[in-house]
Amino acid sequence: FAAGLLLFLAARRKAKRAEGLQKRISELEHRLTETENLLAAEPHAMIVWEGGEDAPSHVSARLHVVSSVPRSEEKLVRFSEWLEEESAERLEKALHGLRTTGEPFNIAVRTTGGDLLEADGRAAGYSIVLRFRVPVGERRAAMEMVCDTRRLNEQVERLSGILDTAPLPVWLRDADGDLLWANAAWLEALEQEDLDVAAAAGLQLVKPEDMRLVHRDEKTGLSVFHGSTVIRGEKRILEVHEMPQEGGVACWAVDITNVHRLQEELRNHIAAHTGTLDRLLTAIAIFGQDRRLLFCNAAFARLWKLDKEWLEEGVTWDEILARLREMRSLPEQADFRTWKERQLEVFTALEGRQEKWPLPDGRFINIIAEPHPQGGVIFVFEDITEKRRLESSYKALMEVQRETLDNLYEAVALFGTDGRLKLFNPSFARFWELDGEELSDSPHIDRIIERARRLVDDEAWWDLLKYSVTGMSERRESRKVRIALKDDRIYECVIVPLPDGNTLVT
Repeated sequence: FAAGLLLFLAARRKAKRAEGLQKRISELEHRLTETENLLAAEPHAMIVWEGGEDAPSHVSARLHVVSSVPRSEEKLVRFSEWLEEESAERLEKALHGLRTTGEPFNIAVRTTGGDLLEADGRAAGYSIVLRFRVPVGERRAAMEMVCDTRRLNEQVERLSGILDTAPLPVWLRDADGDLLWANAAWLEALEQEDLDVAAAAGLQLVKPEDMRLVHRDEKTGLSVFHGSTVIRGEKRILEVHEMPQEGGVACWAVDITNVHRLQEELRNHIAAHTGTLDRLLTAIAIFGQDRRLLFCNAAFARLWKLDKEWLEEGVTWDEILARLREMRSLPEQADFRTWKERQLEVFTALEGRQEKWPLPDGRFINIIAEPHPQGGVIFVFEDITEKRRLESSYKALMEVQRETLDNLYEAVALFGTDGRLKLFNPSFARFWELDGEELSDSPHIDRIIERARRLVDDEAWWDLLKYSVTGMSERRESRKVRIALKDDRIYECVIVPLPDGNTLVT
C-alpha cells in the first residue's frame, strides 16, 4: 500500500508539473503571438545572426512602405547596394562593434533613394539582431537633425582640411578682430607652430596700418587690400581679401610680389617708350578695340592742333574725326558719312591701310593704319608736304636738265661705276651712229666700244676711255684728248670723273 501511495503521489506531482508547464507554454505561445502581431503591425526589416555565424539565420524584409528598401531577403543583407556609402560604412562598423564587444547601437541611415531609416542592433543571447524601421514623429526629426549635423561636420572637416593644406594663408577673425583659426600656410608665413600661441601673442600677417584699400564690393562686402610684410626675411607684397561672415571676417592672402615687380617693370618700359615716342617728329596714335584713344605722342597733338588734355580724356577716333572736320583739317568730301564709315573699317580689317590726305590748308598727310597685336589700331601720321614740294622741284629740275641735254650740240654720256651707260643725249647717239633704243638699255662700255670702233682707228684712245670709266685707281683725273675719225673729222673729248664714282664723257 505504501508503495502504491508513493507512486500515486509521484504521478500526481508529475501531472501537476506537466499541467504547470503546459500552462507556461500556452502563456509563452500567447506572448509570442502578441509579439509577432506587434512586429507584423509595424513595418520593419529584420536580420538575425546566430552563434557568431557570418550568414544570417533569419531575414525578414517587411519594410514595403519604403520603396528604396529591397524586397528580396538576399539583397537586404548587401547594405552597400541600397544604402548610401557613408551609411553603409557606419552600419558595418557598428555591427562589427556589436559582434566583438556586444555594444548595442541605434543609428540613422539613409538609403540611396534618400529615405531615412532607424537601424537598431542588439545582442540576444548568442544571437545578433538588426532591425530597420521608419522613424516617426519627434524621433524622425531628431534623427534628421543628427544626420544633417553629421553631414555639416563632415563638410566642415573636409573644408578645414582643404583650407589647411592650401598654399595661400587663410585665417578667421571674430567681430573684435581676434584670431579664431588659421591654416598651416599662415603659421608658416609667421614662422609659428602653435596656433594658440600665435593668437595669444596677437600676431598678424600684415599690420592694419600697412594695408591700403584697393577695392570694395558694396554688394558682397568683399574688401581687397595691398600691404607689405616680411616673410622669412624677405619683403613681400600681399593682396589681402576680407569677406565679412556671421560673427567675424574670413581672410586670405595672395603673394603678388612678382606681379607687382612685373607691373613696375612694365610701367617703366611704357614710360621709356612713351618718352621716346614723344620725342619723335612723326605723329603716332594708338586706339583700343572700342576705338578709344589709348596713347598719342606730342607730335600728334601738334600736327592736328588738338588740345592734349582733351585727348587724354580717352576720346574716340569718331570724335577726333568730327573735331578735325569742324577745324577743316580733313580732306574735302562730297559724302562725309560714307568717307567716315570707310575710315572706321580699319578697326575690323585684318590688314593695314595706307593713304594720303590732301588738306584744305595745302598740307599733304601720309597715313598708315596697322592692326595692333593686342587689338585696336596703330596710326602713323607723316606730314609729307615738304617732301612732295622737294619731289616736285626735283622732277622739274630733272626735266629742265633733260631738256637742256637733249638740245645740246655736244655729245654727252654718263657712265656708272659698273661701266654701264646711265645717261646720254641724242647728240651722243648720232655722233657714234648708235641706236637710241639700244643705248636706253644701259649697255656696258665694252659693247659701246665694239659698236663704235669702226669710226675711230685708235686703240690707245679706246683703252684710255675704257680705263677712265672702269678703272679702280684712287687717283682719277680729268682728261682732255683729241680724237680723229676715219673721215678726217677731229673732235675734242673731255673725260671727267665725278665724286660719286660715275664718269662724264663729252
